[in-house]
Amino acid sequence: MLLAQKEEVISRSPELDLVAANFPAQTKRITLPRSGPIEAIFVIVQVTLGANLNNFVSFGLLNILKRVTLNINDGTGAYDCVYCSGPGLVSLAHLEGIGLDRSTQMALHQSLANNTRPTENPNIPSGSVHRIVYPIFAPHPTLTEWLRLRSCIPTHRHVQDPVITLDFAPATEIQGAANPFSAANVEILVLRRDMPQALDTEIVNTGGYIRWDVRETAYDIAASTNNTEKRFAIPGPGEYASLQMNMIRGAAILTPGDLSASTTIGSESTWRLEAAGNAQRFWRMKHRQILNDFNRATDQPFRMHPFMDDISTVSNLGVTGGAPPVWVTAKMVGGPTQFGGALAAGLAVQDPGCVGFDFLSDNFSGANELGSCLNANFPSDAIKWELVGTVTSPANQVSTINLIGRRYRDDITRWKRVPQVT
Repeated sequence: MLLAQKEEVISRSPELDLVAANFPAQTKRITLPRSGPIEAIFVIVQVTLGANLNNFVSFGLLNILKRVTLNINDGTGAYDCVYCSGPGLVSLAHLEGIGLDRSTQMALHQSLANNTRPTENPNIPSGSVHRIVYPIFAPHPTLTEWLRLRSCIPTHRHVQDPVITLDFAPATEIQGAANPFSAANVEILVLRRDMPQALDTEIVNTGGYIRWDVRETAYDIAASTNNTEKRFAIPGPGEYASLQMNMIRGAAILTPGDLSASTTIGSESTWRLEAAGNAQRFWRMKHRQILNDFNRATDQPFRMHPFMDDISTVSNLGVTGGAPPVWVTAKMVGGPTQFGGALAAGLAVQDPGCVGFDFLSDNFSGANELGSCLNANFPSDAIKWELVGTVTSPANQVSTINLIGRRYRDDITRWKRVPQVT
């Protein structure tokens, strides 16, 4: 990177204190100083479990942070630079980057191990400590050189301090226990770049900083929908660097999972990306999962669940009583380490319920121009890019498809120029 990095920790009491008892819905609003360009913001939540937890909802512990809103005013008017769920931010970072921090990955693994393999009923025991990091990257992680600097949030040029609003979900939207945590804490880590005034002026005089936003849009699918074609519009206008797609099945317990009408091997439903009837891409969900994995460092497809109740007291794990315990039909309590649904037999293939498009850098080699972004600037507002597919949803609850997009709000034509080949 061209400039030195600066770190700023925001840990304020009582402004950022969380109520742990019964963990109610709660909101925290924090102003961020206008002391220089922001490269990244990390919202860090740590909890201590006050009860044995299971029956997680969708992404489990990651649901603690329900919504993040980052409002800025650059002089052209105030707008939400970020409006996204906590799990949406983590899954977008996973799509665009090379991995997650170790604690967040463990929280994801344990939540999905419980949620997608409920028959084993693995508990995360009381007293366990978990930390989840919700990242906001201003530049797309693969951007290099000048475009990386131009994508920072130039708060030093804004007319008011940025305001980040953190909406926390109530306990019932995380898992089944009424009082899950004995302690809860949140802090914010801000990364900035030390920007000399001369360089800042040069950036402004040669095209300026690039405005972007990250937004999540939820589309509900009625319970008992069967083999029906649905269209999910990509909000525009603008140009999209990334688009993450998280599908939540409305089963008895909300669970990530592929909502394609057919998931039979060899005849899975085909989806398409199209605008005005013209399709640009065709795929099956497993194809997107495969390509996504090639773009980042992936962990093993499953990991044994490391935190359970004492093995001799869990009757449904295939252990009989007596001294010593006798193994009868030992069950493997394993869970996914990546975003997605349940593991198939053999624990080597994961349901592709969470997939995405990294339009900017599909081979993760780094990007120094923006030519491959998905252009959603159409001459008519009636024309939009849409994800089109045939879906089926369970009879229990409403299913949901969540689209999380990183969009450039400004005209980026000048940064799409490919050098002439000589």
